Amino acid sequence: MRELAIFAFSCSLACGGLVVGSDAGADADGGTCVDLDVTSFDTSCAADTDCIAVAAPGVVCSGYNCLCPGSAINADGGAAYEALLSKIKPGPGPQCGCPALGQPRCVAAHCTFCPNPAFGGPIPPGCPDGG
Repeated sequence: MRELAIFAFSCSLACGGLVVGSDAGADADGGTCVDLDVTSFDTSCAADTDCIAVAAPGVVCSGYNCLCPGSAINADGGAAYEALLSKIKPGPGPQCGCPALGQPRCVAAHCTFCPNPAFGGPIPPGCPDGG
């Protein structure tokens, strides 16, 4: 399964197509948008393998060219997440390549996206800090 997401604090400027807001439906150009509200998905886990990387919360519209990892949900929600993303289409240009921004981990029975410490930024409690 593809890992899809936007890693907000290190990728939002480099990756186009993320429109953060609360109104999903149509963008200003009449395209389709979806609200990637990861809080609506199960995030419980018992092991790292129970978690998958997905987009950080926000509205993404058709024509995006970059979706990089930045949040995590239980793997059982993967098909529903993919169905949500199937409502929008990427732009015609080349899609960006996402660097190794981090990985989904099970921290205190909750799927958490642990960012790569090399990119700086806050490290959630329970994630390796690279030190």
